[in-house]
Amino acid sequence: MNFNLNSIHKVYKDEDFIADSSKPDYLDNTIEKNKLEKELTINSINSIKNLVITYKDRTKTNECYPSNLIEIYPKDKVNIDIYKSYSKLNDELKLGSSLDNLVKYGYKDENLNALKYNYDIPYMDYDNKYNKVSKDNLYKILDNKLSLSYSKIEEYNECPFKYYLSKVLNIDIYEENFSAVMGTIFHHILEIGITKDIDIDKEVNDFIKDNYADKEFSNMEKFFIENSKENMRFAIDTIKSQMKYCKLNNVLTEKKVYISKDKDIKITFSGIRDKVLYEEFDNNVVVALIDYKTGNNVDIDLGYMEYGLGLQLPIYLYLSDNMDLKNIRFAGIYLQKVMPNIEKKEEAKEDKLKLEGYSNSDKDIIEKLDSSYENSNVIKSLKTKADGAFTAHAKVLDDNKFNKLKDYAKEHIDKVIDNILESKFDISPIQKENDKEITACKYCNYKDIC
Repeated sequence: MNFNLNSIHKVYKDEDFIADSSKPDYLDNTIEKNKLEKELTINSINSIKNLVITYKDRTKTNECYPSNLIEIYPKDKVNIDIYKSYSKLNDELKLGSSLDNLVKYGYKDENLNALKYNYDIPYMDYDNKYNKVSKDNLYKILDNKLSLSYSKIEEYNECPFKYYLSKVLNIDIYEENFSAVMGTIFHHILEIGITKDIDIDKEVNDFIKDNYADKEFSNMEKFFIENSKENMRFAIDTIKSQMKYCKLNNVLTEKKVYISKDKDIKITFSGIRDKVLYEEFDNNVVVALIDYKTGNNVDIDLGYMEYGLGLQLPIYLYLSDNMDLKNIRFAGIYLQKVMPNIEKKEEAKEDKLKLEGYSNSDKDIIEKLDSSYENSNVIKSLKTKADGAFTAHAKVLDDNKFNKLKDYAKEHIDKVIDNILESKFDISPIQKENDKEITACKYCNYKDIC
């Protein structure tokens, strides 16, 4: 099985210490050495009677070629009897190849039945379970520090293995798309535009120059940026109009909060609140938390908190504990679409910019944020009935429930931290009740891996 090129006969190359061109007459050059080696090999073969010479066509990984000496010997085509075998490994490889032909191309070759009858191989059978990483290796990969945020907590709760691939092994390739760029620009304009008068054209152009100088925008993207400037003006004017109903005169914008959660390694939980409104009344500080959304998907449903999902608004409450304010009472927690699509002509654009979230059921508190709360011009679905009670569509909570939401967020954050430190990264995408298709898997970049 070894009458192959580079095995028989030995072939010399002109790579000696002394090159052929420099060798004296008494030293054999490469041509002479190869000629001698070929003659010796032929003489050796011819000295053996009743010899069968064989060579291989391929190994497990490579194609193989016969020695060039094959030309001087007669060749007979041998019909292999598939029912006779001398190599279990070779037969198993042939079985795998035959199964490939059947599965991929629907072709059943003549070897398959005999091979399948004699061998059982783990074809297309694999164990995709996550093998737990040791703490020492995990801490080494993390460089003894862990950074968490709302989006990372959400990603872990959607599927621990997805988090492991993306945030621990860092195999995710982040490509900033145009939507993300527009979101960043929009947030910047709102940050500076709701507290002072600005030239939007100049501010947008300067921001792009300072932050995206190396980015080439297409003509369509340039058009969209120009067209969005009018939306920015409208959003700022609408927000300023909403502020006429508000008595919370202190404004914090783009406030980033860091919370230390150190354990065996350094752990930091952080978040950005787009806007915080607050004012002190009777020894209490009334606070409203607002986050801008440039997309159209605003999810304020708290019904999936048991799965560790939809925690954005509760996490804003948790972050508020690190404000330098005492005796906080929450007027509300909200998301605000600042660049909404208008689907129907009769839709009022101002209504699309109303706050969406949860308000305090104490009218003395909500009135500080929105004096029009009885039929709100600021908060979506907030309205009272003739008897003064809030309507069924109004999303209102008392102080106790706001505090419970805050505690709930802290519990989930601590739980995720403990699970990460214990290397719990099993392939276990969350499946909500009555979920026909697992949402966590639907748009996952790692489906082929797990």
